Amino acid sequence: MTTSSATSSTAHTASATNPANSTAKRIAIIGAGFAGLSVGCYARMNGYEVDIFEQHDMVGGLCTAWERQGYTFDGCIHWLVGSNPDSAMGHLWRELGVLRGQTFVDSEVFQVAEGRDGRRLTFYSDLQRLRAEMLRVAPEDRGEIDRFIALVEKFGRPDSIGNLTDMSVMRRPSWLLTWVPVFIKYGRLTIHQYAQRFKNPFLRWAFEASWDMPEFSIVGVFMTYAWLAAKNAGYPVGGSLKLAGALEQRARELGCRIHLGTRVEKVLVEGGKAVGLRLAGGTEHRADYVVGAGDLHSLIYQLLDGTHGSARQKGFFDSCPIFEPIILLSYGVRREFADHPLVASYVALQLPEERVIAGAPHRQIMYRIYNFDPTFAPAGSTVVQVMLQAPYEHWKELAKDRARYLAAKKQAAADVADILEARFPGFKAAIAVTDVASPTTFERYTWNWRGSFEGWLPTPKSVTLRMPKTLEGLDGLYLAGQWVQPGGGLPSGAMTGRQLVQTLCRRDGKEFHTSLSV
Repeated sequence: MTTSSATSSTAHTASATNPANSTAKRIAIIGAGFAGLSVGCYARMNGYEVDIFEQHDMVGGLCTAWERQGYTFDGCIHWLVGSNPDSAMGHLWRELGVLRGQTFVDSEVFQVAEGRDGRRLTFYSDLQRLRAEMLRVAPEDRGEIDRFIALVEKFGRPDSIGNLTDMSVMRRPSWLLTWVPVFIKYGRLTIHQYAQRFKNPFLRWAFEASWDMPEFSIVGVFMTYAWLAAKNAGYPVGGSLKLAGALEQRARELGCRIHLGTRVEKVLVEGGKAVGLRLAGGTEHRADYVVGAGDLHSLIYQLLDGTHGSARQKGFFDSCPIFEPIILLSYGVRREFADHPLVASYVALQLPEERVIAGAPHRQIMYRIYNFDPTFAPAGSTVVQVMLQAPYEHWKELAKDRARYLAAKKQAAADVADILEARFPGFKAAIAVTDVASPTTFERYTWNWRGSFEGWLPTPKSVTLRMPKTLEGLDGLYLAGQWVQPGGGLPSGAMTGRQLVQTLCRRDGKEFHTSLSV
């Protein structure tokens, strides 16, 4: 995976000198992904001096894409919660400038499941169309289908957890009386467990396979369909690079100093307090507060040598499941797929038999055709991607031998191309360019532990888990992003960034302020 130079910004040179406003408290932020940039924006809105240090030559972190011979392969965005500017999450994106200049596509189809026998189930974004489609496939499941639709509608209410960004609301008696019973009944169920409620075998398979994460909390499914039905989870044309560029622009306008191509080597600690950062080359940058806005594991065990953090916090790495690492296979194809529906997420294609691909057995593949984003391919062409879970240890071992590693990537791309050829005859002959990003690609690019692209998986046990935003025994260091809030995704960066600056303002006796992007 490489990055597009078209969006790279000129790097600021890091130095040990103090910012011009010496009276304002200084914040040093590790990582210029969505979490780091969000912290920076809200900190500047409240008068702090901000320096953000990013090892790469562009911002965005996991919200990125790369170019190959005129094709753009996106490594992140499927849909953006908060694409409706009047929603609660939309308000945060407006504060951060993310919605500025964006064009969103609200697809009528969220997911599709294609069985090996040719049967097909379309998961529509509109709830009544979805209900009718599910009944078409499984009329014997009318009762359970109606209950599912009713629950999605309930999660679409303004007071639901799916529409909240202020966690304090969840302490109000009215909220507790309404939603605690729902969580008691459904919060303990995974997608796999919930799918067993359907009698129809094909509906059972389709419901679970379309997510391909059997341990994912069913509550997350209710929320997602509620956002889709409200047209609050649209796809931004231009994808990840355009989103990251908008947030970078807002951060720079507010006065954040973004140091690109600057790797952090250590967090400086004196007297039990984080006092700054040591950068590659030995330069020290002093600050009143340090914010870890990237990978938590590398922060604890590399930048702090494992000397800080509670046993409980370190134990998360053993006890909490993560979004499993993936291999992302991208094809630039000289074909438009005009007859294929615009699908917001992926199509689950059931295989005739189980196949070992990229080091793991698979019963289906998840493919996505980017015929809804003309900016990703030349005229008459389209990008097609397949995302598969891939074992980290397998790819970590392969990466030790460059020749074996490249051969394994080539074989995985060929295996998937064979499957797509059977689904779309002529596919292989139309391939113009192929790209493969493995779990170690994501690890190398972002430092994310085990190459996980969204951190902690929101299972029934972890979905309501409140993770510390500090490290025990270390004053002055705060945390933001997907490793301190199960569920991951771009919203976690914005929400935890906002909450973190609110915490700093309370600590410093300041009133928290925000401003909307023009």
